[in-house]
Amino acid sequence: MSDPGPSPSPEQAAAGPSTFAASLALKQRAGGIVVPILTVILAFVMGGVVVAATQHSVHKALLA
Repeated sequence: MSDPGPSPSPEQAAAGPSTFAASLALKQRAGGIVVPILTVILAFVMGGVVVAATQHSVHKALLA
C-alpha cells in the first residue's frame, strides 16, 4: 500500500472560498440582508416624495 500523505492543515481549509461557486454562495448569503435594508430606505424616500408632493408637514404625517 502507498502512504496517503499528510492531511491538509486546518489553516488551509479555513482560508476562505476557493472556488467560484463558493464565493458566489457567500455573496448571495451576504446579499440577503442588503435587499431588505435597501427596501426600507426606498420606502422612506417614497414616503417623503408623497408628503412633499401633497405639500403637507412631515411631522404631521409621521404623527398620524
